[in-house]
Amino acid sequence: MRRFIYFFETINRTQMGNNPLGVSKKHDAFDVVREYPVEGFTIMITGCTSGHGKVVARALYQSGATIIMACRSPWKMRKVEQELLEWYPQSTGQIKMLTLDLASFQLIRDARDAFAEMGLRIDVLINNAGVWKMSRYMTVDGYEYHKGVNYLGTYLFTRLMEEFINDQGRIVIVASSFHVGGTLGYDRVLDPRPVPFLLKLPNFIKRFVVSFRLYGTSKLALRYFTEEYQRRLLRNGKKHITVMSLHPGMMDTPILDLDELDRTEKFFTYPGQWLGLLLGRGVTKGASTATLLAAHPYIGRDELYEGQYFSSNHIAHWFRDDLDPGVARALYDDTERVVGQWLNLPKVTLVFGFGDNILV
Repeated sequence: MRRFIYFFETINRTQMGNNPLGVSKKHDAFDVVREYPVEGFTIMITGCTSGHGKVVARALYQSGATIIMACRSPWKMRKVEQELLEWYPQSTGQIKMLTLDLASFQLIRDARDAFAEMGLRIDVLINNAGVWKMSRYMTVDGYEYHKGVNYLGTYLFTRLMEEFINDQGRIVIVASSFHVGGTLGYDRVLDPRPVPFLLKLPNFIKRFVVSFRLYGTSKLALRYFTEEYQRRLLRNGKKHITVMSLHPGMMDTPILDLDELDRTEKFFTYPGQWLGLLLGRGVTKGASTATLLAAHPYIGRDELYEGQYFSSNHIAHWFRDDLDPGVARALYDDTERVVGQWLNLPKVTLVFGFGDNILV
C-alpha cells in the first residue's frame, strides 16, 4: 500500500534531481526539436502508429530526422507515413517501415534480418512499443503477454539491433512509474506474487489489479534491464552507446485495450480516465522526454546520463531508484538464456543455478 500512496502523491510532480539537460517540464516534443534539431539523424521507433510513439515520430520527422517505424501493422504504418508527408512537406527526413511483432521471437528475428537487408545504420533506437491487457493472453512462445511483449520482446529486439547502432548512439526505453506495482521476487521470476485480498473483490477489480501488477512487473524488469545493459556495454567497450529509460507521464493514449471490457466494466473506467486527464500531461508534453533523449547533443558525451531514468525532462528519483545490481545481473543472464537461441548464443549453465522454468 505504501507504494501506491507514494505513487499517487507524486504522479504529477516527479521528485526531480538535477536538470543537466536544461529543458523545462513545460516543454512539449515540438519545443524540444525547435531547440535541438535532429536533421540528419536516423531514428528507429517501435510502436509509433498511435499515442505517445506517434507524437515522438511527428516531432522528430518534422525536425528533419529519418524515421524508421517498427510496428506490427503495415497498414497503420502506411497511414502514418501519409499523414507525416502531408503535415510536414518541408521536412528533409525520410520515412522507412519495418514490420515488427514483439509477441513472437521468430518475427523479431525476421525483423532484424529484414533491417539488415536495408543496409542502414541508426543513431537512436526508441523502444516505445508496449501493451496493457485486462485479459490474460499468452505469446506464441508460451509467455504471459505483458512479460513476453513488454520485456522479453523488447530485450531481444534491443540486443539484436545493437550491431546497427552507431558509436555514440542511444537506446531509449519507455518504461513507466507503474513499476511500483511490480515485483520480481528473490527468485527472479516475473510472475507477480499472489495478492490474498483479491479473493474478496469484484471480478472487474480483480482483473484490473492483476493486469496492473503484470504491467508494472514488466516495466520494472525494463528498469533493471536498462541499468544492467548499460553496465555491460561499458565493460564491452567496442562502441559507446548510452542506454536510458523514462516515464512519459499519465496521458490519454490507447495503451489499455477497452474493447476487452463489457459495458459495466467500461463504466467503471471513466473515473480513472478523468483522473488521468486532470492529473496527467498532454500527449505532446508526455512525448517531450523521449524526444529530448533522442535529440539532446550532450547525451553520448557525458557519463551522467548512462543508465539513468527520466521523467518530465529531468533525471527522476522515484520509489525504487536504487535497484539492486545483483538482481539486475541475474535477471539479465536468465533472460539471455531464454532468448539465447535467437541471439545465436551457445547454451550456457548459469552460475546463479536457477531452474529451467525461470521466466516461464
